[in-house]
Amino acid sequence: MPFPPAGDLGLGQIETTPAPDSVVNDQMFKNKIYDEEWLVIEPEQLGGLSFSQFADQNLPLINRLLATVYIFDNVNGVYRYPGAIVTNENNEQTILIPVVHSDDTVSWVAPVEEMRVPDLGIGPFNIALNVPASSLPPNFEPGVVALRINYPYQSASMSGFGESSGTPPHRGNIGNPIIADDSALTEEDSGRYSLVVSDNDYVANQPNIHSGKFGLGTQGALPYENVREFGVRPYRKIISVQAIYRREVFAQ
Repeated sequence: MPFPPAGDLGLGQIETTPAPDSVVNDQMFKNKIYDEEWLVIEPEQLGGLSFSQFADQNLPLINRLLATVYIFDNVNGVYRYPGAIVTNENNEQTILIPVVHSDDTVSWVAPVEEMRVPDLGIGPFNIALNVPASSLPPNFEPGVVALRINYPYQSASMSGFGESSGTPPHRGNIGNPIIADDSALTEEDSGRYSLVVSDNDYVANQPNIHSGKFGLGTQGALPYENVREFGVRPYRKIISVQAIYRREVFAQ
């Protein structure tokens, strides 16, 4: 796809809105490559097609690849990528993935993001970076597409247990599974996104492994103490895969 060599990619930028001239805002990019709006699809959008038919015929390339791991969320009545349902600044529903830390805080990653230098917040897409070379990592090379895909795997049969040094009931030892209580987690700033689902917006006796405010899910469990009200969390890990491709530049 032909994009200016000196432009920014802006993909997966959570904290601030990408610049208007970022590639991620280009309509050709949204139509052909990736659009976060398609991470949540309502049944009426299918137009009588099956989900797989709709994905093959209508979704941009990366969305079409991701569609193979979409779920049907029977709580919210939508097809979607696993994670938390959020709205962006355009009031479009999309998905962010919560990362739960050992202190019960929640940070965020996008399903598809550009790999960037953490301290500078810049990626290697731009060939003409106006940044001193001394401030960049030694292996940093501009002019490449560096993408990471994040996928929150959640088990349909295994429950999650906290570290043995944790404090029950939220993070306990093997006798105290992680309680599916959204209000026990502290959300870090989700930047330009807003969460759609409220705390504990599910019923413990109607388990769903992708339900709740953060999409962390709930499962039924044997009658451990303190779990009857909320249920327990499914076992969960975030799987990340990444790839780097060099851009080609043509002079006119």
